[in-house]
Amino acid sequence: MPPLRCHDYHLRGYSVLDFGTRIVFDLSYDYPDNPDKAESCITFADVECYSFVHPSGAIITDIDELDVSTLVMEEAAFFTEAATRYGLRSWRERHWSLAEYVSTLQAGQFRAFRIYSALGFDGFVVAKNATGQYTEHSSAVS
Repeated sequence: MPPLRCHDYHLRGYSVLDFGTRIVFDLSYDYPDNPDKAESCITFADVECYSFVHPSGAIITDIDELDVSTLVMEEAAFFTEAATRYGLRSWRERHWSLAEYVSTLQAGQFRAFRIYSALGFDGFVVAKNATGQYTEHSSAVS
């Protein structure tokens, strides 16, 4: 996967679309002392689940792909509660284990993405794909 452009980008917003199966991040690189401006749009497709804590304005520093099993084990409490209280699309049985859930995600070719921030955001997405679109704007005067 090519790197997603997000380092030091401001999170203008995100949208959860298509009944939660698609998430789009709208990011902007716009600093007063830098004439170069850029926009980045990152789309997560075929989303299984996500968790965001976003209490204020955010500066995204990185989006890393990690092994699905690593993320599920790191966030075991979240996945267990989400499965029992709210439902997860790929959690099929009432008394499944996290290991069985991981196997189902791996068989379905799901990927895990951890989103890092300098401030104002923490989260992850489990989805089949992540793509980015990047546009650069120069405001430098010749």
